[in-house]
Amino acid sequence: YMKTLEITPEVKNFAKKMGELGDRINVISSTFVPMPLDTEEKIKKHFVVSSKAISDYREVELGLSLSLVPEELKSERDEMIKIIQMFITGTKLQYDAANIDKDTDTYTVDTSMLAEGINLQGQAPAKMIELVDRICKRFDR
Repeated sequence: YMKTLEITPEVKNFAKKMGELGDRINVISSTFVPMPLDTEEKIKKHFVVSSKAISDYREVELGLSLSLVPEELKSERDEMIKIIQMFITGTKLQYDAANIDKDTDTYTVDTSMLAEGINLQGQAPAKMIELVDRICKRFDR
């Protein structure tokens, strides 16, 4: 049983902040869509897009960790940070899966690492929705 949350100004501000960060994650995720890595040109684009996504996710993680969080929502904040780290790790695995050898001008893709990254990144949104649902259910109706 989860204790009902009283809607204090702190809780309201934090809920607003979590909503903004959730929106930001949706925007980042929609700009980073896994693509076939079957040409050097696509891999180069993949490096640019995925490194920007990693940087943006880290910014969200920092924003959340620096937020003033009401005592009664600290565990949810920590859980949200772990979910954001899933986005980061999943994206980083996808980034690391591709490699361009500058000497031989050839590229390789570690398909199992790529699949692991896509899978991890794919699990995160459902976990985020589940967490937000759980938080919403705690508010006094």
